Amino acid sequence: MSGILKRPGDHPLRPSYLYVSRTELKTLAPQLSARTRLALEARIKVSTAVYARGVKGFTPDAPPELAAKASVIGGYLEKRRGEVSALSGAGRYVKGVMSLRCGVLRDYAAELAFFGGEEEGVRIALVGSPAGLVGTAVGEAADHGLDYYALQLLGTAAENGRGSSEWSGVYEAVAEGALSPGVLPSAPGPLEFLAKPLFRSDRLLVATPVYVTATRYTPRSDAHAYRNR
Repeated sequence: MSGILKRPGDHPLRPSYLYVSRTELKTLAPQLSARTRLALEARIKVSTAVYARGVKGFTPDAPPELAAKASVIGGYLEKRRGEVSALSGAGRYVKGVMSLRCGVLRDYAAELAFFGGEEEGVRIALVGSPAGLVGTAVGEAADHGLDYYALQLLGTAAENGRGSSEWSGVYEAVAEGALSPGVLPSAPGPLEFLAKPLFRSDRLLVATPVYVTATRYTPRSDAHAYRNR
């Protein structure tokens, strides 16, 4: 079944979603043709039934349908040439598997869901609204000393789907602070993600995730290729 992860000779795997951006899914839907939307909606209904039979760790807000939308729409994007690339590519979206830590950065009214990691000197920072977090394991507050305005700036960039090189120093400071030892409380291991890049430099990629899932697959480092792209 397209849109559901499969292994050869095995039943479909239902990914354990840790984050799903309702905003990104809503933004993507109007960009599809009417014919494509109808086809995807039919597949989403079938996938929803599959997820409803046994998905653990979701919040009560229609989780099977949300998971199905993320899976089906993500699969559709991957099939479109040039739409999704590896971290080092130039796609409108990037997909990767990395060992990431995660948590919620809070300061007064500013809140930011953060998934981050570092490989071979390259930092990956996935940022978005805490509303996209699924379950409780990744929703723990992080113990940090980051500035309220910096968190608000990154949150706005994630909400608008675009960043600015003008604020590169802020992005780098938040990534460095969040990835300091002891800041992010959760380390669920290898995570697979589909995300929209907001900012790129030689040592940092900031993106807002469409989804983040726990994965059984072993991460293959793309950091070297990213740094030398």
